[in-house]
Amino acid sequence: MQVFFSREGDALLARIKGEIDMSVADALRRELEENIERTETNILFLDLSEVSFMDSSGLAVIMGRYRQMFCKKGQMVILRPQPQVERLLELSGLSRIIAIRSKGLED
Repeated sequence: MQVFFSREGDALLARIKGEIDMSVADALRRELEENIERTETNILFLDLSEVSFMDSSGLAVIMGRYRQMFCKKGQMVILRPQPQVERLLELSGLSRIIAIRSKGLED
């Protein structure tokens, strides 16, 4: 798993590549948490277009970052999830509280 960060105006964009499972969840959580705090952003975009697999530990990371943004009175948007990842977000109920966009920022 790899994460690439960039600033998009006032927002932080995190592009995640690979699989999000128990073996990488804690490292991903730390990277996201640290970058959110360091950049003092109020908008987090998670680009999941290159995430091929995610399990419940990945859902926990996403939920935790949603709470982190909510506490800052910010927002979080998930961009371009693969169909299997989007289905997991729907089944878990996260799609009801976190916006999911089928297009990226450049689209």
